[in-house]
Parts: sequence; C-alpha cells; structure tokens
Amino acid sequence: MKQDKTYIFRSYSLSKRLLFIKKELEKYMIIDESKKTIVINKSIEYSECLVLEKFYQDYIVDVDGNVWLNSSSLKQLPKILFNNVIGSFLCFDNNLISLEYSPKIVGDDFYCYDNPGRFTKDSVKKVCIVKDEIIVI
Repeated sequence: MKQDKTYIFRSYSLSKRLLFIKKELEKYMIIDESKKTIVINKSIEYSECLVLEKFYQDYIVDVDGNVWLNSSSLKQLPKILFNNVIGSFLCFDNNLISLEYSPKIVGDDFYCYDNPGRFTKDSVKKVCIVKDEIIVI
C-alpha cells in the first residue's frame, strides 16, 4: 500500500517548525558565507529542502548523502542550487512536469518515475550528470 505524505502547515506553524528543522540541519552544514556555498554531511528530505529554499537562497549546495523528495506532491522541485549530490536524487511519485533545479551532478541514482512529465533518460541527461542509473519507469 502506497503511503501518502501530505504536508499541511499553517503559516505560523510552518515558520516555527522550519526554525526547528533549520537548527537541527545546521549541525550537519558547513557554510562558507564568502563563497555562498553549503556542504551538508547527511541525507536530506523535503522539509529540510524547505529550510534551504527559505533561508539559503542563492547558496550553492552540495549534499554528502541522498536527497529524498519522493511522494511529496511536488509540482516543481524546490528552488535550491544543488551542485553535487553524492548519493541518490529521488523525486519520483510527484506532480513534476520539469526537472528545473535538479542537481548538476548525482553520484548514485536519479529516480524520477511516476510524474506527469514522463521523463526520459535523455531528458535527465540534459539537466544533470548521473554517475549511476537513471530510473524513469
């Protein structure tokens, strides 16, 4: 049975929750203010991407782990300037029609099946270098 992950927050609750998530995430972040870069030394999920999108716009982000965005009812990828994701990038089972804001490089697999965009391996290769498998079906 497929689990539905739906995130519903009131604006105040969302801000309060994001501050808590930000504090926890920063324990794993190396931030270079002068170069506007961030290295995250752990896998991240959608709620942590919301933190990056809100508080670290215009920073180039490397992730030493996976990025888990699957089954999040996303219509677009979070507006994060991902550079290198050492692990896998998982954005399957969403409502994506484009792969804008994909990482530049994915060290493991790129999962993007079950989206209305019906992505192909070639469409992924146009936006991202994937060092292992591209899973589109």
